[in-house]
Amino acid sequence: MTSITHSKSWIQLKKHHDEFSNSHMRDLFNDDPDRFNKFNLQFDDLLYDFSKNIVSQDTLNLLYDVAPEKDTKIKVSKNNVSISNQPVLNSASQAIQNENNASVSNAKSGTEITSPIIGTAYHAPEPGAKKFVEVGKKIKKGETIMIVEAMKTMNHVPSTADGIVKEICVEDGHPVEFGQTIIILE
Repeated sequence: MTSITHSKSWIQLKKHHDEFSNSHMRDLFNDDPDRFNKFNLQFDDLLYDFSKNIVSQDTLNLLYDVAPEKDTKIKVSKNNVSISNQPVLNSASQAIQNENNASVSNAKSGTEITSPIIGTAYHAPEPGAKKFVEVGKKIKKGETIMIVEAMKTMNHVPSTADGIVKEICVEDGHPVEFGQTIIILE
């Protein structure tokens, strides 16, 4: 059996990712005011809202196409894809994870500042305003470096160290996870 990364459905998913991953959250909601209703699941009192993820109906259809069996489960996160009930798929996802981890570890040298919460990252206090930080800017501990919106609350993220911004690791309007590196300082 060939690796899943060489399958037609995987190649289509990768192409879709390359084209769609730079989408801005604000644009996704502006283009589809009913986005929340399309991208959430509710079980009794539990609501899972994935409308604030960079996904579309095409993304979900392509993910479904990757799974060769109806009962295959796919778990997707920023740096990992795990698929159960398919040994070949698990080894493929491990190869992808190893590749991602290698590229992440090579890029991240310096003082990492991580997101304290899950949400959507914004580089400026409002659209069109001056960004909090730019690459090359000297910042002090406690200075706001980004806003992370969670549950309609704008949370200012302070720098945990003094330094010069080497890299901004998350794009404006994109989701961030708890503990994800958002800025690297020299």
